Amino acid sequence: MSRILVIGIGNTLRGDDGLAWRVVETLANRLISPEVDFLTVQQLTMDQVEPLSKVELAIFIDARQDMIPGEIQIRKIHANSLPAGYVSHFFDPGMLLAAVQALYGFHPEARLYTLSAESFAYSESFSPIVQSSLPELIMQIELDLNNILKSKSSGETY
Repeated sequence: MSRILVIGIGNTLRGDDGLAWRVVETLANRLISPEVDFLTVQQLTMDQVEPLSKVELAIFIDARQDMIPGEIQIRKIHANSLPAGYVSHFFDPGMLLAAVQALYGFHPEARLYTLSAESFAYSESFSPIVQSSLPELIMQIELDLNNILKSKSSGETY
């Protein structure tokens, strides 16, 4: 069983929104470890609850539009409470962690890596700013994953 799950979120037919798929594909080819599993999805749903219940750390990768295009942000994710009667086909990472907590009594630590996008228009290619920022995002996540794996093997926590 892997201890880390990397989830790339986005739609590859909506321009920059598909960037997480590229990041996950690149990382999966570079980082071969039984400790890490990779998953790509168009959106977060209850389908991801069970895989998240089996790991210690979840890394989410997504595009966003509310920052300066090309800007990278990393933040720790906490479980948000689910509203009573909440039913949706879409969850944000915090809501998904809350679902894991509700069903399994715990949730993994989680981080969200975002790259601010320029265009979510119908397209299978990235905007120039996202294309030029992708190597930095990939390098940062790869470095963080390698450091996590090294620290975990020496008994440290995430």
